[in-house]
Amino acid sequence: MVDFFSGHTHCTRFSGLTSEFLPITVIHGSAIGPAADLTLAKAGNLLAKYADDTYLIVPATNVDSHALEFDNIETWAKANNLALNRSKTIETVFTDGKRKRPATQPPSLPDIS
Repeated sequence: MVDFFSGHTHCTRFSGLTSEFLPITVIHGSAIGPAADLTLAKAGNLLAKYADDTYLIVPATNVDSHALEFDNIETWAKANNLALNRSKTIETVFTDGKRKRPATQPPSLPDIS
């Protein structure tokens, strides 16, 4: 991975002005892309990445941490000059119909604009 990132720089050109070249530390859209340093707020939860999509997996034992994790992801995104697109963010809850005790739905996530 170090070799992959080594030697890449970028600059911005706007209205005829060009910034200085700066090193790139994350190449957007790569398999090891933008969430390389995103960490979880609660042990036992999982992150799965594919290109520039990130999947948060919260098991039933941590169901109360899902809002905390979304807040954590949003804070990370803002710190990295990104925005969590809530209109493209969905929550899917899987249950097992064979469970002896009924599954409870997690509380709804607040809408954030």
